[in-house]
Amino acid sequence: MSIRTKKNIKFACLYLYLIMIAGIFAWYLISKELTWDILIALLGIMLVSQVILIFGLGLRFPDQRQAWYRLLLPSIAGSFFLSIISFGLLLALQEWLQFELNWGDDPLLFQWPVLIIWVFWSTIAFFYFYFHSSYESHRGIAIFSIGYSVISFAVCAFAHQEMETREGCAMGLFTGIGMFLSLWALVWAFGPAIVVLFLREKLNKERERQIDKM
Repeated sequence: MSIRTKKNIKFACLYLYLIMIAGIFAWYLISKELTWDILIALLGIMLVSQVILIFGLGLRFPDQRQAWYRLLLPSIAGSFFLSIISFGLLLALQEWLQFELNWGDDPLLFQWPVLIIWVFWSTIAFFYFYFHSSYESHRGIAIFSIGYSVISFAVCAFAHQEMETREGCAMGLFTGIGMFLSLWALVWAFGPAIVVLFLREKLNKERERQIDKM
């Protein structure tokens, strides 16, 4: 495969990613599932998280590890969407399997469960990034996030279908939230995945230069 073809494939993936984002959120707007203010907030959170993760893990030297203090913010940003997936999945399972969890009094933050999940994934992400190179860190978080969000979406979708057969005006609410959060995280995860395509070429060029010097 020629260099030009590889370059066209990478930019085609980037354009398709942007089209996918526009299409998904346009559908939610048309179906009146989202309002403009919520849409802007969701896109803003996704973009800020991607920027912190991608630039925090580094782009200049894909074969090198980052200093520990540079990994704190990327770990928090990258684990946010892993926490979102876990939270949505937990909500869906709670409704589907009909078990009760004490989410606290604040309906927005749900207090300690969300914080515990976020700290858990942040810790795992930090140590993974610390022991792996920039390229491997981007690749690992992208693959895991995509796989985790797909599995979560499948479970929530199955549970949502089951909930629609039960009586109750609010049946399927939490499973629907779980599906949306999984989809939101999946869209986010494709950002780091596309960066991997660009880093792989840069990594291969660096290794070729090192071989030439030997």
